[in-house]
Amino acid sequence: MSKPDLILIGAGGHARACIDAVEQEGIYKIAGLIGLAKEVGTKHFGYEVLATDLELPVLAKQYRFALVTIGQINT
Repeated sequence: MSKPDLILIGAGGHARACIDAVEQEGIYKIAGLIGLAKEVGTKHFGYEVLATDLELPVLAKQYRFALVTIGQINT
């Protein structure tokens, strides 16, 4: 049985931690990341940045599962 696709909304440092967790769990296949316009088409942590958040309404029709991977620690 194939794993369902998952997109990650965010392509920064927190995405890396989330990728590790998703890969270890083995339930989903990461289809790609959502990032900044200048990042689209590049790879982060081995996964392609597919689009920006402006394209989320269209992506929601294509991908059933998404994970918000935006995080920040203020020091």
